Amino acid sequence: MASKEFLGFCLENEALISELVNKYSDYEPLEGMSEKKFLPWLEQFQQQHRVLALKLAHNIYYYGIHEITKLMIPMHKLVLQHIDNVGANKSEALFVPLGANGESGADIIRRYRNANSLHSWQNRFIGKSEIIEKTYQAKKPIVVFFDDFVGTGGQVEKYWEEVLRMLVPEYHPIILAVIAALPEGIDHIENTTPIKVLPVHTIHPKFQINKSACNVFSSQEKHTIERYCNNAGYKPLGHGDCGLLLSFALGTPNNTIAAIRGSKGQKPWRGLLPGWEDLIA
Repeated sequence: MASKEFLGFCLENEALISELVNKYSDYEPLEGMSEKKFLPWLEQFQQQHRVLALKLAHNIYYYGIHEITKLMIPMHKLVLQHIDNVGANKSEALFVPLGANGESGADIIRRYRNANSLHSWQNRFIGKSEIIEKTYQAKKPIVVFFDDFVGTGGQVEKYWEEVLRMLVPEYHPIILAVIAALPEGIDHIENTTPIKVLPVHTIHPKFQINKSACNVFSSQEKHTIERYCNNAGYKPLGHGDCGLLLSFALGTPNNTIAAIRGSKGQKPWRGLLPGWEDLIA
């Protein structure tokens, strides 16, 4: 049972807590946010750190479903521009979700098709197993993969080496269109694979808690947050020590700090916005 002190704190900060619950109300891995899900996360912080916890929750760069859908329009413009730049044939472009069925790439490509009214191109939205046949039939094809986010780029490099290079001839232009990406991840992919990364947003280091550009928190506040991340015990600053303050309604990248994402299996720390894999017991 929550202490009187904690209940009093929540009452004093009722408006902000309600605002934050509303901000994350469409978070899919939790089937939406509510006070019953938000308050147990907040209660994990020591009494003197709860104002900081609210500040942390307030400063997460969050892509809700509405914003994700809106960003499909500029993503399409980037894709079309690149198709023109490389001299490929727009009518022979192939659109493929990155990763396995059910992962974020499949969700992004569905929203991309619907937001841009591309239903007349339906035969060009294909699965990986169709790439070889479709590129063989085309004169100037271009293969466009879709996902939500690029972090370090290592996962895409590995996926290229283990899967995609057997499906996509390197002499054809290949794009990875994403909502957001870290600059170092873009560079890594483009230096280790033939894939060109097209992000709608490039993530600024002000959204990485371990960067000096992240000045919304004082040094002492950063130290305190990192201590809570270390207590989580599973990639405290996220994969690659990226230190991200970032989440999507579709899920939180593993590059995000553990105070937000939580620990795998949710022990010993319950995350505010756990990723799908972090919910696995």
